[in-house]
Amino acid sequence: MTGQITKTERMRLGKIFSAGAVRVPEKCEYWIGGHDAGESYCFDCAEKKVAELFKKNPNGEYEVDGGWGTEGDYTPSCETCGHRLDNSLTQCGCEEEVRHFLCFGFSPNCDHDCCDMDKVLGSAGWDIYFEKDKQYFDDFYKLCRIILGDHFWIMPDNDYRHMWN
Repeated sequence: MTGQITKTERMRLGKIFSAGAVRVPEKCEYWIGGHDAGESYCFDCAEKKVAELFKKNPNGEYEVDGGWGTEGDYTPSCETCGHRLDNSLTQCGCEEEVRHFLCFGFSPNCDHDCCDMDKVLGSAGWDIYFEKDKQYFDDFYKLCRIILGDHFWIMPDNDYRHMWN
């Protein structure tokens, strides 16, 4: 397995990720019961969509559903207004996020990057429990090593993001 991450490094990375994540507003994820198009909405847009559906079909059985924690392969956005919606990631979702950052890079200056990695960490954790996840954790630890190497100037108790803004 590619270099384990020490407890101190874990704390440092966790603080980097959570510092950006708290600045990304997310709303609960909702969908429309009786209209399964696989679409996600914020509550306000879901209510508007239900009203729109009832105008088209007054006999339909539509309702706003959701509002509780969900798990998905990606972080959804409202179909109507584009607002980011909250969920945790599946293992597949964690793998995709890590792959994305290995290919395109991670920026501690980007709150959305930090929020995405905070979700990865909250969903998959730091430690491997199943042999089938070995490749994921190899990639995850590799990404963490890159972040620590590229962004050595960020310390856990000081947010130096402003240095590059």
